[in-house]
Amino acid sequence: MKKITLTLTALLAVFTMNSQITNISFETSEGFTEGTLDSQNEWGTSDVVADQFFVSDNYATDGSLSLYGEHSNEQYDNGQGQAALIGAFSPNYTITSSLFSISMDVYVTTPVTENNGSDIHLGAQSSGEEFLTSRVVFDFQSNIKVIDDASGSPAYENIGTYEFDTWYNVEVIYDFDNGTIEYYLDDTLAYTGNVWTSATTVDQLTFLFDNYESSFYVDNVVINDGNLSTRSFETIAFDHYLDNNSTLVLSSDNVLSGVKLYSILGQEVLAQELNATNGRLDISSFNAGVYLAQVQIEGQTKTFKFIKK
Repeated sequence: MKKITLTLTALLAVFTMNSQITNISFETSEGFTEGTLDSQNEWGTSDVVADQFFVSDNYATDGSLSLYGEHSNEQYDNGQGQAALIGAFSPNYTITSSLFSISMDVYVTTPVTENNGSDIHLGAQSSGEEFLTSRVVFDFQSNIKVIDDASGSPAYENIGTYEFDTWYNVEVIYDFDNGTIEYYLDDTLAYTGNVWTSATTVDQLTFLFDNYESSFYVDNVVINDGNLSTRSFETIAFDHYLDNNSTLVLSSDNVLSGVKLYSILGQEVLAQELNATNGRLDISSFNAGVYLAQVQIEGQTKTFKFIKK
């Protein structure tokens, strides 16, 4: 299996005062095109399966394109009598904070033959230090698992279940100073584990599977480098939507301190104090496109993306 170790040249970086947000949604506006993923924007794939990983318009949660790993039900031995994991590898990132998050949306297709689906491995690693840092697995039996060393050595821990043909959001928050990793499923804390290797950061993402009879999609990958305090949004009710494509509506049971909006190029296009439990932001003059919002709620920062048509 090829390990890709490249510098980041073409991915979108959106800057804020205290953080940097990198968003990868595999869209044409980011320099991706529909077709084989290998070598697009310095992404790579395992040598034997470059024709199984694509930028696809089949399904997406953000825009119209996503990363697609297509199964062929052909296994490759890993030298230990097991099916090797094959897949896609991101370019290298530079993350400067010891407290940061990585999130993504994932979709696993129904296997062609019942009980013969693929195990999907969503990984992050420190390739420069040659350590894994986290792994979230959607296995063929509809379990969601992570690796932790709760019993003294690294092992898989079940943290939830999933249904085929359904989008799920996975967020992993790394706190290397305190040696903890938090795992969220659809914005709900599912498991708190340890930093289980000697890694001190993350610089590469991997999307792998064992290539049985189910495929997968990944979209809306967001790396939030810094500006994170403890995550408590599972206890904070928060909602947002676009009204008539001209107003961004925010609401919460808690006080919204303020909000900042950024263009896809990282330019701050609006900053507004709220100090209320709801707010309406006039975006009627904004050009059509993708925008990022950062909302301050009770000392926490909520980041989300929206599309103005």
